[in-house]
Amino acid sequence: MLFTISIITIFAAILLIIFNWKQNKNSIILAILFISLATYALSHYFCIFSNNRFWIAIFYNNFSPLWLLTGPCLFFYL
Repeated sequence: MLFTISIITIFAAILLIIFNWKQNKNSIILAILFISLATYALSHYFCIFSNNRFWIAIFYNNFSPLWLLTGPCLFFYL
């Protein structure tokens, strides 16, 4: 369930960027916030439920700098 919700959130954020960036430039920051939260949830999913060391290494090593963007994205969006 957590996996599908995270994938749907990433897909919705990409659609938000594609269809709304011309009208509202803040939608890019909001989409980055959603993507960073979704990758954080995906990494927890792979650690707790999957036990696949390859995907754990991919998510923790490559996406961990993206998680630090949640605070600044929320600040600049508000």
